[in-house]
Amino acid sequence: YDALEESERAELGALASVHSWESFMHLLERRDPKRQKITPADAAKKPDVCWPLVRRHPDTGRLSLYLNPKNTRRVCRLPRSGWPARSGRTVEEGDAMVRRLAERVIETGVYAHAWKKGDLVLWDNRQLLHAASPFDADKYQRLLFRAEFAGEAVLHGA
Repeated sequence: YDALEESERAELGALASVHSWESFMHLLERRDPKRQKITPADAAKKPDVCWPLVRRHPDTGRLSLYLNPKNTRRVCRLPRSGWPARSGRTVEEGDAMVRRLAERVIETGVYAHAWKKGDLVLWDNRQLLHAASPFDADKYQRLLFRAEFAGEAVLHGA
């Protein structure tokens, strides 16, 4: 966020992205045809969620981009007062924007963990774009525990 030009900050501060668990699961299914397919009932349990593209960290106050090219279903304009967000860009325009922004985030630096037995990695989901590295699932087991902590709500950046 800090590297964005002022005009970009103003534009992005008025936008939100719709994050979709269903879209992400379908991406994983395309990557691994042996993966168990989700059902409409599975998808219904995890509806799409709309998040502002710019968020303020509740502890540090820093603004950051909140996006994920793997599960963003579309980009939309934030309403002037309250939720829900209304339509904005075309799906293609939103996808292209999210991809461009993600590339810029990645250009700022990537940490790739070299896993060893017994490693534990923690991160703050409020300000970190993260993804699992591909691995040979026939040879290795991936064990992941997710912990969520009560705290302040995520704040809109603008």
